[in-house]
Amino acid sequence: MKKITILQVVPSLYSGGVERGTVEISEAIVKAGMNSIVVSSGGTMASKITDHGGMHITLNVASKNPFVIRSNIKKILAIIENYNVSLVHARSRAPAWSCYKACKIKNIPFVTTFHGTYGHNFIKKHYNKVMTYGDRVIAVSNYIKEYISKHFPKALERTLVIHRGVDTHHFDPYAVPEQRIVNAKVNLNINDIGDKSVILLPARVTRWKGHLLFIEALKQLDKSKYRAVILGDSKGHSNYLSELKDVVEKAGLEGNVTFVEHLFDMSAIYMVSDIVVIPSLKPEAFGRVAIEAQSMAKIVLASNIGGAIETIIDEETGFLFESGSSDDLALRLHEIMTMDSKHRQRLGIKAREHIIENFTLAKMQADTIKVYKELLNIV
Repeated sequence: MKKITILQVVPSLYSGGVERGTVEISEAIVKAGMNSIVVSSGGTMASKITDHGGMHITLNVASKNPFVIRSNIKKILAIIENYNVSLVHARSRAPAWSCYKACKIKNIPFVTTFHGTYGHNFIKKHYNKVMTYGDRVIAVSNYIKEYISKHFPKALERTLVIHRGVDTHHFDPYAVPEQRIVNAKVNLNINDIGDKSVILLPARVTRWKGHLLFIEALKQLDKSKYRAVILGDSKGHSNYLSELKDVVEKAGLEGNVTFVEHLFDMSAIYMVSDIVVIPSLKPEAFGRVAIEAQSMAKIVLASNIGGAIETIIDEETGFLFESGSSDDLALRLHEIMTMDSKHRQRLGIKAREHIIENFTLAKMQADTIKVYKELLNIV
């Protein structure tokens, strides 16, 4: 019996939730005794595929050019034939079209993961619907499954939810050495703030992530009681970053708000934070920050929309605030900052237990491998 080979196709392998999920499933495929191949246009995370025993093939699958998509059908077919691929898993629309056509020709199972919501005009809806052509369609949250039900109801019977998972061994408050904590405080410029609360907003610097709303809420708090850190890459959004800094300066909050561009050692960053805020203005398809921070036993405060309402139990493992309301965000921040320390600790413990029970990386990997095996009739 030939060894099973699973091919995943993703536009690129730079940092991001989709890319990280691809790497994590590649590792699970290898651990399950199967061959793992990932096709992408390349990126800094490509080496992680080979580090875990998989194979990476570089191909321009990021292009939305219809001629490139068409030419990639033959190239994907060649990979399927040359490596005896048993099943193809596509994670984005452009490569999904090439993969879908190739799988039809070779008569092998095709899986898609719906990672987010898309535009709804006629042309875009046609382009998007390939993500519902999988023999199994994986939705990363119930929110996404509801989106599929509304816009692509015929695919609902083939759709299942597999929530994203977090490595609770890596994101473990007891597994971060003191030196990493010291380094994180220095890098975030919070090593000399006494007993002030550290409020972290970790997100790409793009408007819908809610940075301006966050700053509006901070204006309502006692400046002597907190230090806020806005952590995230501003690539392609330098004008917006400048706008945020101007707003902070005009509000007289330069001494309270620190901007840090580069993401590094997130488990240590969570360790030195008291509150992790997710003030998104649009629904997050899932939102890894919420489960990472809870896994670190930290209090998460998020907009009450999208995936956050699935991963946070309001007032039990974290808190939700009225989306778009800086007043409600400020009120919730004040409540948490003035909360009894033992109450905070109990919430943190419950948050970590909640993640261990429901949102682990191991569960996500096992559920995905189960989908592959069912389609391949492997017991």
